[in-house]
Order: sequence, then structure tokens, then C-alpha cells
Amino acid sequence: FSPDMGPAIWDRVVSLSVFFQDPDRTLGGRVGVWRVITNFLLENPYHLLVGIGYKSLPSTNLFGISLVGDNMYLTLLTETGFLGLLSFLWFSAVLLVYAYRLSQRKDAVVAALGCFLFACWCGNMAQMLTADLNSYWRVMPAYFAILGIAVRWDRKGVGATRPLSERPYQLHSSRGPVFPTA
Repeated sequence: FSPDMGPAIWDRVVSLSVFFQDPDRTLGGRVGVWRVITNFLLENPYHLLVGIGYKSLPSTNLFGISLVGDNMYLTLLTETGFLGLLSFLWFSAVLLVYAYRLSQRKDAVVAALGCFLFACWCGNMAQMLTADLNSYWRVMPAYFAILGIAVRWDRKGVGATRPLSERPYQLHSSRGPVFPTA
């Protein structure tokens, strides 16, 4: 924490009290950008079908200024059209259903990973209302790596509820293999 940030933090706290009077101020100018993008889409409805091109919103000349959508859903609608947005929503629904099913497994490790994945994706979806989270490639690989581990463990039956002697992946002494035995 830097003392120089104090006034900025206080301004943000005060702006919460006037959220309903001036939401654009509280949301850092996002509402104004959302209006520009929404008006563009209403004036050019054919872009609702096919979009303007993935990852092209900040660099396009269609708006006269460089814009960052700061809303993953609106950005996807603008860049990829209805089909792209619907594909992403379908992907999210499938991911949530699968993570929920993992969370209901008897294996404690797989269930814990399923709970983490479900909660994390719900949080991402909520945060996508005010940020382009799909662009944060530092987080997504870790998320999908954990998803891959959970799916593999679920399919192979590796987890905390099975005795070590029954797990297909186990470490042996220096005489035995370190890699899968099954």
C-alpha cells in the first residue's frame, strides 16, 4: 500500500455512495464505453451476426477511438457475433455442469477440485461483467491444468479415498518404477 494511493482509494469508496446517481463514475467510465458499443451494434445490426473480428475491438477504426469493452460478454458479442457469444455461454454451461459433477464424487480430492473449479468459474463469469477476463492468459492455463488433473484423476480413480496400494500411480523404492504401473 502506498500513501499516494489513499486519495484514489477514498474517491472509489465515496463513489460507491453515488453508484445509482452516476454509475459511470463508480465503474471507471465503463458504462460510457458500453453505450458506445451498444449504439454501434444497434446502428449496424449485421455485426450482431458475425462480429467485427476476434480480438479486434481495441484496434478497430469503427468507433473513431480505441475502446476496451471491459465486459467479456459485450466484447464477445461485438467481436464474434451471436454465434461466438452463444458458443462461449454453452462452453461455460458445460464446464459448470462438469465441475459440479466432479464436486459430487466420492473421492475427496476430486470432489475438492470440482468445488474449486465450480466456484472459480462462477467467480470468473461474474467478474466477466466488468472485465475482459478471457484475455488474462496467466490465469486460464492454470485453471484448465487443474481441470485436466481433476478429470484425469476422476477417470483413473486416483485420489485420497483409495489406499496407496490400489492407486495406479505410485512411487516405488529405488528398485521399482516411478511411472504408472497400470
